[in-house]
Amino acid sequence: MIPEKVIVTAIGNFRSGLAICLKFSMSKKNDYYYIVFLNEEGKAEINTGDLLRSFDADRNFFLMDYVDPRAAFTGQIEAHVLSKEEIAKSIDARNIFKKFPYPENYFENLNTALVIAPDEGKVTISVEKIG
Repeated sequence: MIPEKVIVTAIGNFRSGLAICLKFSMSKKNDYYYIVFLNEEGKAEINTGDLLRSFDADRNFFLMDYVDPRAAFTGQIEAHVLSKEEIAKSIDARNIFKKFPYPENYFENLNTALVIAPDEGKVTISVEKIG
């Protein structure tokens, strides 16, 4: 079951706007990924509704690649800080998937994160699942 809320917390040398990639493991087909951006306190919170809207958009856009997360989520969530290279690839994907329904301010947030992405190993990320 998808958690009611996911709270991401950073410890270390983080800045507001830092991009964190969450991987939601599925028992079948591809895993889902969700990018969050930290606030000034080093936190980001995501609720079930936002997650499912994003996952359903992925599933509807790439019909053969994903299964319904409501039935296939394993309960495992992994997190890592996006590197400058990963952020640049995410920005470039817009040119390939022009009709994909990206979240509001997604590319503005990615551009901010691209400027502030830290060197490897300077930020520790924890993920808490609620519900």
